[in-house]
Amino acid sequence: MPQANSKRAPTPVRPAAPFAPHDAMVASQQGHIEDLVQKSRTLEHTIKKLRDALSLEQTRAKDAVNVIKQQWRAEQKDWHAGCDALQACHRIAHLKTACTLDDERIAVLKERENTRREKLARMQRDYRITMFQAREVELEGQIEDLQAELDHQVAQTAHSITSQDKQYQKTILDLQAKHATLSSELKQKSDEAVAAHKQREDAEVRSFNVSFSNP
Repeated sequence: MPQANSKRAPTPVRPAAPFAPHDAMVASQQGHIEDLVQKSRTLEHTIKKLRDALSLEQTRAKDAVNVIKQQWRAEQKDWHAGCDALQACHRIAHLKTACTLDDERIAVLKERENTRREKLARMQRDYRITMFQAREVELEGQIEDLQAELDHQVAQTAHSITSQDKQYQKTILDLQAKHATLSSELKQKSDEAVAAHKQREDAEVRSFNVSFSNP
């Protein structure tokens, strides 16, 4: 029996009790590391999702910016077209105003020309009337002279009957014919003077009416 005990396998040496906390700490650290690794993977996945979302948002933002740029360009084009149309309307209105002003200036010039012509015509009529009146005075003087000479010849013929009766009669007839001619010319000139006076009065009435209607 003692020999059997001497051949028995040695009893394994158990680790001393003080090393048990170290294993627990290693296990805790290992668990903590695995937890950190899991969190790191989760964070990487989250970062990837965020990056994907950021890329998508950037793409959407670029698309939105492009759409806004296109809208802005279209609005700018419409704005330019509107400005061109507004400038064209302004130019048309300016040209219409200039045309109206030119028409008014032309009307004023025409009115001045009409006034000048009427003044010239009035001066010509006044000149003709003056000449008619002077001629009338001259004819009246000639008639008076002829009438005096005729009276003188008639008186001489009445008081003296000589051989020159026929010559005196012829002279009297010539003087009477000349008197009739001058009287006819005087009447014609008088009628012309009256007509000229009437024409001047009508022209003055028309000029007054034009001035009254165009103040």
